[in-house]
Amino acid sequence: MTKTPPETTTKIEALRITSVDGAVVAQHWLAAFAPKMRPKLSQFMCDHARSDDGAKIRPFPFQSDMADAFTDPETSQVSVRKSSRIGYSTILQSFVAWRIAYDPARKLINPPKRTNYINNNSTLGSLRRAIFSSL
Repeated sequence: MTKTPPETTTKIEALRITSVDGAVVAQHWLAAFAPKMRPKLSQFMCDHARSDDGAKIRPFPFQSDMADAFTDPETSQVSVRKSSRIGYSTILQSFVAWRIAYDPARKLINPPKRTNYINNNSTLGSLRRAIFSSL
C-alpha cells in the first residue's frame, strides 16, 4: 500500500503597505529597476562634455547630427568620411563616455586600415609606403 502525501495549497498573499513611508520606499525601489532615459549624444555633449580649458562644449548643427547617428538605435554602423578639425575626436570621446554612463557593454571602434591612407599615384603615397613598411 502506497501512501500519498496530502495535497497542500500555498496561499500567496498580496504585498500590503501599511504606511506612507513604506509606499515611498517601494516606489523608489521599483524606480531603480526602470530603464534609464537615454538622451541623444548631442544633448549629452551639451550637458557633460568639456574642452581642454574646462569650458562646456556646444556642438554645431552638423556636429549634432553626426553625434546623434552614434546613439541612434536603428544604426548598426557609422562610417565617416570627414575633413580635419571638425570635432570628430570630441564626438568619439563623448560617445565613449555616453556608453559608460548609459549602456556599459563591449564596443568596437575600428580605425581604417593603413593601406587606405596610401595613394599609389603620388610621391606622398610612396613616402607613406616607405614609412609604413618600416613599422
